[in-house]
Amino acid sequence: MESSASQIYFASGAFDGKRSDFVPAPDASHERFAVLALPVLLTCARTKVAPIVHHVVETLVFLAPLNERRALLAIAEAIAADGVYAYDPLSSNVVIPYLKRRLAEHRQLVLLDEGGVAAFRKILAAFASAGNESALELAFTFADVFR
Repeated sequence: MESSASQIYFASGAFDGKRSDFVPAPDASHERFAVLALPVLLTCARTKVAPIVHHVVETLVFLAPLNERRALLAIAEAIAADGVYAYDPLSSNVVIPYLKRRLAEHRQLVLLDEGGVAAFRKILAAFASAGNESALELAFTFADVFR
């Protein structure tokens, strides 16, 4: 599973943005890749092994601009509430900024869309339950999400 998650991560282009200051956004050519990779990524995430889940989440965050709702729901599925990923120090550096961007750029998705609200809450709750300070701050700042 780790090999599959890593290969998809590198093939997606998600790693390319880490090597330079310029982060290339995925384009339409990535759409078919995203559709085919999603079931494999979610299967890998079910292992609940933090390094594997991290590659899955990084890939999904990179591919998110192709379909924001699909990415948010997939990230929520990948981050199991009972898993250890939210406790991983690297995880919050990817997930919390992603959640903040969703609130800033896709407010409708995380505040009005039923599935989007549930996914956002699940992700934020996992990190808040893990005691992540940024997640707790975000939860208190946007308390309306939890009503």
